[in-house]
Order: sequence, then structure tokens, then C-alpha cells
Amino acid sequence: DDLTTLTASAALWQLEKDSRSVTGRVFQILEKQLRLPLPPSMVGGNQGQHVDATEQLFMRSADLFSQMNLDEPMKARALALLESFCKKSDRIFIRMLLLPSMVELGLSRNQCIEVFRTGLRQEEGYYRIQAARLLMRVGSKHSLDGVDLEALLQDKDVGVRVYSAI
Repeated sequence: DDLTTLTASAALWQLEKDSRSVTGRVFQILEKQLRLPLPPSMVGGNQGQHVDATEQLFMRSADLFSQMNLDEPMKARALALLESFCKKSDRIFIRMLLLPSMVELGLSRNQCIEVFRTGLRQEEGYYRIQAARLLMRVGSKHSLDGVDLEALLQDKDVGVRVYSAI
């Protein structure tokens, strides 16, 4: 199955440190998954913190991509696949889980900030805290000019205030 193939590819990369030997298979798996329909329960909204097998494939692939020293065309291809999945699933939980890897692959500042803002607009505290934590991570790669950090320091959730103060 695809998860086994992806796990084997990650193990091969760990042994050989040759991204060319595994990226082709990983790209094929992700492209195939993007062609398949998602179950209705996975599309849109937040659906809590549940992660299914398809989402695990994309999360493991994203982690693998961020460990590799990919050239720019490979980074762009990996990022495009991850972005396509985020749009297809329309789940903020998955988008936030993939964000650190996507930042490493070259996701633009504006797209990063949009993920942060979407997470912060959620009612559930977990999403808001995760968004604030991610903003600080994005800030290590991109400018945070235009983000109202003072408002975050005054947020109703103590976790948001703590991550904003870091």
C-alpha cells in the first residue's frame, strides 16, 4: 500500500541521503492521492483533530521533503502537491500541520500569514494556540510586519498570549 511504500522510501532516504532515489515514488503516491476523491467527512471545516490515512501520507511526505536538500524545481513540485491537498481537503487542522514543512519548501509569507489568521479565527482553543505557535515559527523565516502582535498579547487564550510573547 502507499503508506508502506512511503515509509520504505523514507527509510531508504535515511540510509542513502539521496533524495533522487525516493522523490519520484513519493511524488507518484501524492499525485495519485490527489486524483482520488476524498470521503465527504474529510472535506471542509475542521473535523476536529482526526487524521486519516490519506492525510498521514501527505504529512509524512511533507516531513520527508523538509528533511531533504531538494533543488528548487523539486521544492516547487513538493510544495505544489502539498498546497493542492490543503485546498482539496479545506481543513485548517491539516493546513496547520503541513505549514512548517511548507515554509521550508518556500510557501510565501502571505500564504503563511493567511494560515495563521484562519487558525486564529477558529473558536476552538487548540487551533488558536497552534496558530500563534506557528506564527512564531513563520517569523523565523518571514517578516511579521503588518501582523498585530499587540492584539495577540491581549488575546483571551493564555496559550496565544504565551506564544505571542516568545
